[in-house]
Amino acid sequence: MANVSSVRLTIPKAASGGIIRSELVSSVLGNKKKLVYIHAGAGYGKTTLLSQIAVSCENTVWLTLDGENDVFTFIDTLSEAVKQSFSEYEFAVSEYLPFEGKENFITMLANAFIISIEKHAKDIMLIIEDLHTTQEPQIRSIVTSIIKYPPDNIRVCLSSREAPWQELIPLRIRGSILELTQKELAFTREETAQILGFNDDGVFNITEGWPIAIGSFRVLMENGVSLADIPVQGSEALYSYLLFECISRLSAEMVHFLRISAGFEELDAQMLDSVLRIKNSRMLLESLVSRNIFTIKTSSGQYRYHALFREYLLETGDKPGRLLMQHEAARYYLDIKQYPRPQYMRYFQMIRKCCGRLYCPVIRNILETAASANCAYGFLPLEIHPPCQTGRF
Repeated sequence: MANVSSVRLTIPKAASGGIIRSELVSSVLGNKKKLVYIHAGAGYGKTTLLSQIAVSCENTVWLTLDGENDVFTFIDTLSEAVKQSFSEYEFAVSEYLPFEGKENFITMLANAFIISIEKHAKDIMLIIEDLHTTQEPQIRSIVTSIIKYPPDNIRVCLSSREAPWQELIPLRIRGSILELTQKELAFTREETAQILGFNDDGVFNITEGWPIAIGSFRVLMENGVSLADIPVQGSEALYSYLLFECISRLSAEMVHFLRISAGFEELDAQMLDSVLRIKNSRMLLESLVSRNIFTIKTSSGQYRYHALFREYLLETGDKPGRLLMQHEAARYYLDIKQYPRPQYMRYFQMIRKCCGRLYCPVIRNILETAASANCAYGFLPLEIHPPCQTGRF
């Protein structure tokens, strides 16, 4: 029998003051697909939603993963979770130890577990949360096998901070997965107002519906913090959360990339490759998107960071380095003649702001060329100051 805390096998109790995500719960319970995959970044209410789904089902098996790295431990723990709901359930995973070296071992073990579940006539909702905490290939393989061939009486609901892994892509393409993402889990404007007790566009816009941020702001108000001071005091708590939940778990290369690229509102992979002297910006950005690290892929194919996440990166990053990168970005867009595009024009204006009003022929040439193109394309001209005898613009 697995030595596992009962907390990991028990449906979490609802926190006081929370809201019922009735539309999301209904979208899961009313859908006939056998697999539900919920993925979003830290603090997006995955556990809260799962617990609301769980209590809405008659028979729920709940398992919270905690970095399991052995397939026998995983199945033993999963069996304990089933036994928590069905006391008569038995599955002896140790019987399959002699077959571990066989080529079809994972399929054999998965089939045996499926058959053991099929013996129960009752419909079961199997919920496994925090799937991202385990990277063990055999565990992912056996979960995939259970998902591909689920018993008629079982639905599987998974949650993770990461998008579905490679083995689940065929199911995704066939439309066999009900997928709920960060976009669906973010609070709506109405839900935000319900949490706060009033409607405030400023709070909604800066949080972008991030549930934990909105909840933190509400706690601050309950403790007497004024609405005007909430962004400052709320950010301090969120920064600590982001550091613990996100930044501390990333590689040094990724952290450096995040902090230096945060200087750009829009993240253009080709531009970043050029100014950072690397060749893998798109791969890094796609990795951040798939892992739900507060990175959004826009409709234009570019990327951006969540507003509060970017604010955190800007506060903790290298400001001189960012200014240099913005200067390099201006040169890059000038070289490839994309400076007329309005979203790039701010980088040219930044050059003058970064350098004060010091006269520099090279910078002045960039600005004059960009300004000329700017007018030609019908945009507002940039402010160019003529050089004076003191050597200033």
